[in-house]
Amino acid sequence: RNANGTAMANQNVNVRFTLHQIAANGSIEYQETHQLTTNAQGLFSTTFGQGQAQSGSYAQIQWGINSKFLQVEYESSGWQTIGTQQLMAVPYAIRAKEVEPSGLKLQSPDGGCYILQVNNSGQLSTVSVPCD
Repeated sequence: RNANGTAMANQNVNVRFTLHQIAANGSIEYQETHQLTTNAQGLFSTTFGQGQAQSGSYAQIQWGINSKFLQVEYESSGWQTIGTQQLMAVPYAIRAKEVEPSGLKLQSPDGGCYILQVNNSGQLSTVSVPCD
């Protein structure tokens, strides 16, 4: 909606997504823009991660480290924030790609990396590995 509350129907809009770490105003981990067209109700639909990167790399987002907050903005005499929301479980499914065939790779708070393994008896063990 515009400043008068009228739906911005069938209009071209520039939209920016900013992924912040730790807090809604935290450091920027990734940012992208999209050129979109609204529908008759003034809504748009797009996919985060498929825009024009402005800062960082979507492929390099460390989903398993820190809380993530997604800020959505549109351009109208400068960038106007629509809202910022903490991401919860759904995007973290991407983290599953990082599972090693030999076990789950984890990073400790001090930055060390480990593979968590389980044997046929259900016993857990860890092996120190280089961090990528």
